[in-house]
Amino acid sequence: EKDIPIREDKIQIILENLMEAYFYNKGVDITREALLATGKVDFKLHKNNKENEKILIEVKKASSSYLKSGYERQLIEYIRTSKCTNAFYLIVCFTDKEYDKTIKFIKNNIYTDNYQMYINISILDVRKKVPASKKG
Repeated sequence: EKDIPIREDKIQIILENLMEAYFYNKGVDITREALLATGKVDFKLHKNNKENEKILIEVKKASSSYLKSGYERQLIEYIRTSKCTNAFYLIVCFTDKEYDKTIKFIKNNIYTDNYQMYINISILDVRKKVPASKKG
């Protein structure tokens, strides 16, 4: 908004609306700020009320000072307490610097233990694009 990155809660609202449109009539329930034993995960998705087929999604801005702990502690704990088998850590990048930082973060945070191997780290690239007509 006005060249200023939006807050994480607004990102969640936009994502929730997109997911609801995408999963409309597909039997997927979307819960935002789902309460788990240790806190609230940003999104919990499950199909046709089958709790054993759930996916957790945690969203962080690349600029967040909690980027690493959100991945290493917060999301891992959500996976453990919910007995989830799949999760996404979605990192939102507003600038080239944030994008580069996120690529480095992903390269340095690929693990193979029982929990982290189920986490898919993805980038939501929302960098402001220069229109082709303005490129020189």
